[in-house]
Amino acid sequence: MAHITLQHVARSLRTNGPLSGGFGSCNISGFINAIGNTPNIGYGARHKSTISYNKCSKDGSDRQTRSTHSQATASLNASSEIPGTSSLECKLLESIDSPSDLKNLEEGELLKLCDEIRDFLKHSINPIGGHYSGNLGVVELTVALHYIFNSPDDRIVWDIGHQAYIHKILTGRRNHMKNIRQKDGISGFCRIWESPHDQFGAGHSSTSIGALQGLYMADYTLKKDEGRNYICIIGDGGMTGGLAYESLSYSCTIKSPLVIIYNDNEQSSLPTGLPAMNGVGPVTPFFMYNRSQMSTVSGNEAINLMDTSGPIDILGPIDGHNMQDLLNVFKYIRGSSSRAKKPIIVHVKTIKGRGCDKALQSLDRLHAITPFSLFPMDGQKAAAKPQGFSELFIKTLIDIAETDPKVVAITAGMPSGTAVGKFGMKYPTRTFDVGIAEQHAVTFSAGLALGGAKPFCCLYSTFLQRALDQVIHDVALQNAPVRLIVDRAGLVGNDGSSHHGSYDLSFLRPIHNCVFMVPSSGTELVAMTKLAHSIDDKMSVIRYPKLAAEVDPNLSIEEIYSEILKFKSRVVQYGDSKVAVLCLGPILSDAAKALEILNLKATLVDVRFLNPLDTELIDKIAQDHDVIFTAEDGTSGGFGSAVLEHLSDTGVIKRGIQVKTIRYPRAYIHHATQKEQRELAGVDHVGIANQIKQALCC
Repeated sequence: MAHITLQHVARSLRTNGPLSGGFGSCNISGFINAIGNTPNIGYGARHKSTISYNKCSKDGSDRQTRSTHSQATASLNASSEIPGTSSLECKLLESIDSPSDLKNLEEGELLKLCDEIRDFLKHSINPIGGHYSGNLGVVELTVALHYIFNSPDDRIVWDIGHQAYIHKILTGRRNHMKNIRQKDGISGFCRIWESPHDQFGAGHSSTSIGALQGLYMADYTLKKDEGRNYICIIGDGGMTGGLAYESLSYSCTIKSPLVIIYNDNEQSSLPTGLPAMNGVGPVTPFFMYNRSQMSTVSGNEAINLMDTSGPIDILGPIDGHNMQDLLNVFKYIRGSSSRAKKPIIVHVKTIKGRGCDKALQSLDRLHAITPFSLFPMDGQKAAAKPQGFSELFIKTLIDIAETDPKVVAITAGMPSGTAVGKFGMKYPTRTFDVGIAEQHAVTFSAGLALGGAKPFCCLYSTFLQRALDQVIHDVALQNAPVRLIVDRAGLVGNDGSSHHGSYDLSFLRPIHNCVFMVPSSGTELVAMTKLAHSIDDKMSVIRYPKLAAEVDPNLSIEEIYSEILKFKSRVVQYGDSKVAVLCLGPILSDAAKALEILNLKATLVDVRFLNPLDTELIDKIAQDHDVIFTAEDGTSGGFGSAVLEHLSDTGVIKRGIQVKTIRYPRAYIHHATQKEQRELAGVDHVGIANQIKQALCC
């Protein structure tokens, strides 16, 4: 069988002649073990075919078919200059408002366009922050994709979406990059209501292959698949998630003609750089086995990737910054209508942060940046970052670990955000970043706990949603003493609705034999971390937000610790009115300000524990008050529901006491600052005051 290289393809495309040969083909395990830095893996067409490539017309592939898309796109067409970009030379980029405009350029102009895009991205993202280096790495890839394929007629799905900024720039949203991730601006991820070119929304990882599979099968069932290409782009940690492999396996099972572009930038989402596990970091299996063939158990026989009997085709690796190679490969795929009906994986090697020395020199490659962190503009500089809950927690854990060698820390691809990376710098062999694999992180932690270690499993609330079964089945049912640290709880700001930690109170509350702690301040967090360390017979949870951790000098950690050992709440003030406000977590400070606004001498309680609930205090509050408000940073089903259930079970509700829950509305709150989101949700001090006033006036 002929092994056709990229050079062969380039020559064939220039002559528009037929190609014959075979795609590299293997089973799933062979692919996982084999793909990597493997030069000249052959590819071609199983059957003879003639390459044809026609540019789409402006009124063809870009025609909008849904009214919501039409309205959204119309609102995005208003011209508005990006601050700091007026002096940039972006003549080519300024001519592009859709993929059909891109196709008017000559191939020789595309690299100049890529340079313009990188400059534009740097100057548009610097004032507002956002995902940066991942987008720098896919500039050529994205330009080539939209130059060859016909979005939105060809379905293109981006995994996670944080690498889709260039996609947004090329699909009519260039002038709105100035307000990406801002209130009333475009999202930092793909959103189906934002553009017809966003075929599937995301924010969490590893969904693209399964989503693309569904889009293809829908078109196939409705006989709309003829002539369409189905493409997804996954990488930057996306292939560390098990869902990607489940989807890939099923795509092979039903032989779907998906084009899966594996963007291999040799990075998990946020690399630790830690020598944990004897130097093995949190990497995708693709670059754990960098060889073109894998040995069998005997070690004497190799599996040939060119075996055409396999259910998947492999092409690559390809230089993701070589425009001509990318164009040739995509032209070939687009013209290979006679290719066997099976998925093809295009392995593209890219450099995360390409074009930015500061990113390339940074440990996390500047995965995401804060405003003005690249360079100052108009006197504006990056703001000093106060100590947050995450940093204070890790600082406390490091202190505990100094005297207890059993303490270990686990995270799932978020060592920077959770601050676990700092623990790893101190204790590298006791730190485990498992990649974007929350299910594994929880089960792994359960095994550690039952094996005698003291695991602190640090996950974002929004990503913990993926591991609920493991929390129940592997941890709670076995009373495994896992310390589950729920970071980014509540409203998170600019990442928006896909990243809020709105549900953990609701889905963790019913779990039995679990201590669930919610500190209202940094001082309480320190005491609760020490308490979690001491709990060896059951699961424990500490939940905190993405906020500065205020340390109250009037509170003693030792006194707090002695109180929480008994799972007791703290009465901040016992008022002389018949109104009580029970608060869970940092919302306590907003509730206190609300009472000041109303000049209401109400009882104010820092509840501290969702489980076990301080029912003794709640019963006393119910006996002494006519109206009880509960306040929490979460949706329905959480703390307020727990109080209502208890008062219902004890018959207090029948006596006519009024209970009002202050919580997030049953709506998705989109990207904005945390302050703006709290205002929208009615859980800032003004919103709480209004809710209390309205309830008391009725």
